[in-house]
Amino acid sequence: MQPSVSESSSRHAPPVAVELVLIFAASIWGFTFPLVKTALHHIGPIEFLAIRFVIATVALVLIWPKAALEALRTGRKAGLLAGGFLGLGHILQTTGLERTLSTHAGFITGLYVVFTPLLAALFLRRRPGGVVVFAVVVTVIGMALMSLNFSGGELVVNHGDLLVLGCAVAYAGQIIAIARYAPEMDPRVLLIQQLAVTAVMLLVLMPTQPIVVPSGGAVWNALLACALGSSAFGIGVQTWGQRLISPTRAAVIFASEAPFAALFAHFLAHERLPGRAWAGIALIGVSIVVVAVRRPPAPHDA
Repeated sequence: MQPSVSESSSRHAPPVAVELVLIFAASIWGFTFPLVKTALHHIGPIEFLAIRFVIATVALVLIWPKAALEALRTGRKAGLLAGGFLGLGHILQTTGLERTLSTHAGFITGLYVVFTPLLAALFLRRRPGGVVVFAVVVTVIGMALMSLNFSGGELVVNHGDLLVLGCAVAYAGQIIAIARYAPEMDPRVLLIQQLAVTAVMLLVLMPTQPIVVPSGGAVWNALLACALGSSAFGIGVQTWGQRLISPTRAAVIFASEAPFAALFAHFLAHERLPGRAWAGIALIGVSIVVVAVRRPPAPHDA
């Protein structure tokens, strides 16, 4: 059987070109942080996500009807696993975003660059080196500076940051799942499976919160930007690109979402952070760089 156009092009795409496209996808993810935070003033997080992923899934089914049929027939385990992690990550991230700053959420989400090699060791039997362990310690210190506060002599934890931390673990799980299954699947099929599983997951949960009719430019701008930009394009590029680069390298590239989130939050939402928080962000950035340069990446690396 002849490979599809997407399969053939992905096998021969230059790694630098792949990484540039992945960085562009990460910039779109970062751009949507302040948009989503504004939209959540008018709509519940689960309902927002459910509508977002339904729109993304329907759009891809209309674009690739044959791939959609194939997604129903084959490889459902891959779609359930990657889609389950994707759905859980979005639930934790969007719920946490209601309770913290866009900049905090962006940088904490970027911690999947640290969790990815740890999960690769656990599930793909690839042991992390001492450098990764060091990065985890630095990251924990950075998170403490960002998220812990003392009020009246008592320690106060930003629970929104903790929810987003859980999101980072879930996203690392999704990256590992894609690393496991993407090389042997049509990326379009795996993409549709992920988005459909996430959409169904969210539709089931939607009645647990008050449901409102989406209205207003802020809500619909965020919905369309997330559905078509972040989900259909961004996750699609991720699924395609991870056939050519290692999961840890992919996680490092996707961590650029964090500075993009901070940049767009600064200009679009006028967010300001204290010096202590920026020190924490700097430490998290150090951990990301340390993991990135620990050794030359290979397609089957951790």
